[in-house]
Amino acid sequence: NGGMGYRSTNIDKLTVREDGKIELIEVATKLGVKQVGTLDVLNRVEAETMSTMAGINTRTYIGASNNVAVNEFNTGDWIYLEGCDFGSGANTFTASVYAVEGQSGLMEIKVGGLGGEVVGYFEITPGDEGFREISVKLDKEVSGVHNMLLTFYGEGFMMDYWKFSQE
Repeated sequence: NGGMGYRSTNIDKLTVREDGKIELIEVATKLGVKQVGTLDVLNRVEAETMSTMAGINTRTYIGASNNVAVNEFNTGDWIYLEGCDFGSGANTFTASVYAVEGQSGLMEIKVGGLGGEVVGYFEITPGDEGFREISVKLDKEVSGVHNMLLTFYGEGFMMDYWKFSQE
């Protein structure tokens, strides 16, 4: 990761020679190959879906939708996604979260990336054992295709999946 403290989930283009061997990549890029399509955020998106992230981990958790959840959030950790398609508009954010007893957190939702516009906040509060869905109205409706940044504050919680909707 180049000592920068973040992880990228992309891959660089590989060239396979006629003899079947892969050419050596001298220097890996941070951008990787071009994205082949958009991400439909109006349908459920597994929380471990990301372009790049900082500080978080995933773990096996029985009870999560695919037995994997994003966890180990600390203040300032983030998930970055590219090419998020909000269609003709979304004004609500829903996520399946689990907060350990006595723990809570906040997620800031930005479109446009790091320097983008904050469109809403999502509060994560302690609840009963296990994941539960929480929905919040966004401060601003979002439509079209945008990059998105989810920044986390607090600790002791996990996220299974999320989606946007028009309600």
